[in-house]
Amino acid sequence: MYELIAFTNGKKCGKHKIEEGYSLKQFSAPLKRILAVALDDVKFTFKDGKPGVKVGENGGLNLEGLEKVSMLAASNCGLRSTAFDEAFPKPEKPVKEFDATAWAERNLKAQPDQLEAMIAALQAQRTGLKVAA
Repeated sequence: MYELIAFTNGKKCGKHKIEEGYSLKQFSAPLKRILAVALDDVKFTFKDGKPGVKVGENGGLNLEGLEKVSMLAASNCGLRSTAFDEAFPKPEKPVKEFDATAWAERNLKAQPDQLEAMIAALQAQRTGLKVAA
């Protein structure tokens, strides 16, 4: 199980390797969703290429989550089905605040020779004018 968790999180673990040209990325998010429901207060860590498990004070196996896994497996439920989404909800992503400085740095790095044109276009947006680039 440690190696499966390591592989799905993009970490190398142990002596097993994924064959060249294959990836387990497609299973990473569903596995994390299953583990979030099936395990309470359990965190997986990776240090020096070795996986570890940290169990909180009241952490451990959640019987209801394990039963959900068992029922969906018995019904041949797919990872993209609504039954899977209902049993293992997607975690809500926090809304990121817009960082104008980071945005400016990214755009300057991508198009360093277009700095003046970018500034002119932004100023035109402020005043409502159209400027030819």
